[in-house]
This record gives sequence, C-alpha cells and structure tokens, in this order.
Amino acid sequence: DRRYPFPLARLDAAWSAVVEASDGAPLARGVALDGQWRRPTMLAEMGPWLPLATVAIEDRRFRAHGGVDVRAVGRAAVANVRALAVRQGGSTLTMQLVGMMFNTPRSMRGKLVEAFRAVQLERLVTKDEVLQWYLNLAPYGRNLCGVEVAARHWFGKAPADLALDEAALLAGLPQGPGRLRPDQFPERALLRRHAVLDAMLRAGCVT
Repeated sequence: DRRYPFPLARLDAAWSAVVEASDGAPLARGVALDGQWRRPTMLAEMGPWLPLATVAIEDRRFRAHGGVDVRAVGRAAVANVRALAVRQGGSTLTMQLVGMMFNTPRSMRGKLVEAFRAVQLERLVTKDEVLQWYLNLAPYGRNLCGVEVAARHWFGKAPADLALDEAALLAGLPQGPGRLRPDQFPERALLRRHAVLDAMLRAGCVT
C-alpha cells in the first residue's frame, strides 16, 4: 500500500455539466470532456431494484468477499478449461470498477492489477460506496455512463422510479453495452433482462 497507494481521486470522474433553472428544471446539458454523459447520484436515490439487480447478475457474493471472489475465479477457471475458451469471467464488481478506473487490458496481467487494486479499495471504503461508484461509472450503451443518465435516456425517468423489469434491463447492459443496446438489439436486451430476473430469483431478491 505504501509503494502503490490507491488513487482515490480517480473516482472523481469528469461529470457532465448541467444548467438548471431556479426550480431545478434542466435548461442545458453538456457531455464531459471525454464525450460521455455522466451524472452522479447517491445510492439511496437509485431506488430498490437497480442495486439488487446489479449485484445479482454481476457479483452475487459481493457482500461476502474482500474484493476478489476466490470461488468465482475457481468456477470460471474450470469452465474455461473445459470449454478450451474464455466462457466465464471471475471479476467482482470491485474489480470491474477498478478496470473502468485504470482502463486495464483484458489480459492476465490486467486481471492481477484489478485484483490487487480491488483488495486495496475495499480496505479503504464501504461496500455501499463501491456499489455507488460502480453504478455511477458503468457503461449503459451509446455514450451513457452511470444509472442517472441511463435511466433518463432509456426510460425517461429517474433511477428511483424504475420498475423491476426496467431496472433488470438496465442492470444487464454493462456486460455488453454495444451489443445489448435496446434501441438497436431489442431481442438481445430482453434475453439479457430475463437472465437478470432469473439471477434475482436465485438470489432471493424476488419471488
């Protein structure tokens, strides 16, 4: 930690500018310097379904591990060896967040960096903070980053107002924001939504 301290300042992403009227109504919006739409929102303002759906599909043991899920890594390794190809990943939500922060390569070295930084990060912040940052930075198709702009773009509502099926669809997009875009590939997006709902059922989030 002393030699490679975690750069928490990197979590303060370049947010998009918004000009608002005195009553809070948006008058003008602009993308961030990197061309992405990105507006922060607090975890408590994201509603009940979206955080639950994201954890269920991306990292079911999120609350139990310390940044790296050894069980998931083992399952993924066995599945990939059997298939003689990369079929599963063992990345946790924290590792994915680190990957977004550092733009790590999709390689063994990149995964090792993500694992090291994920363990560091989880010693510095709470699980809720990790989840909040992930949901604020994850890609949701087009140039949409974070659930605030994604919910408003795809459904015309705030994250807290999303219905269960809408939240499930959004939670599935970060796995492949380009190939799962609802406007271009609605069938793929719906299949992914069904997978998210199935994961929530297995996790006991819904009946």
